[in-house]
Amino acid sequence: GHPKGTAVLLATSLAQARLHVGEQVADVPELAALLADPALQCYLLWPDEEAITLAEVRERETAEPARRVCFLLLDGTWRKAYRMLHSNPELQQLPRIGLDAVAGQYSIRKKPFPEALSTLEAGYHLLSQWEGAPDRFAPLMTLFTHLNRQWHDFAQGRRS
Repeated sequence: GHPKGTAVLLATSLAQARLHVGEQVADVPELAALLADPALQCYLLWPDEEAITLAEVRERETAEPARRVCFLLLDGTWRKAYRMLHSNPELQQLPRIGLDAVAGQYSIRKKPFPEALSTLEAGYHLLSQWEGAPDRFAPLMTLFTHLNRQWHDFAQGRRS
């Protein structure tokens, strides 16, 4: 519900995206069921030294084509997302994936490092790289650019 949050924009822009609200997996039955589904392989988008590439995910999933793939993105400040990850063993056990390096454009919040992305940016880059079709997901970045512009205009006392 945060006015600068982009998860809602991402979830409402994609037909197969779902938004699960809560800090603990146990408190979100739909998410717990998703993580327990044996026909589904979930990956957590989390850029760290354990993260594998999307190419590696593709290789893994080619070996087991009967499974469906699910990507999870944690929404919140980096500090909040870190706390969510470390307070949920179910999330810690997921294979982590990283994206090809891209500089974040989210200029209305502080970034802890240049590649830090908003949830909307992360979703765009993840889907573009996974499907190899950035043009298909370009409207997400148009929406993102508009959001940034609106906030900057508001901060400067202009209406857009």
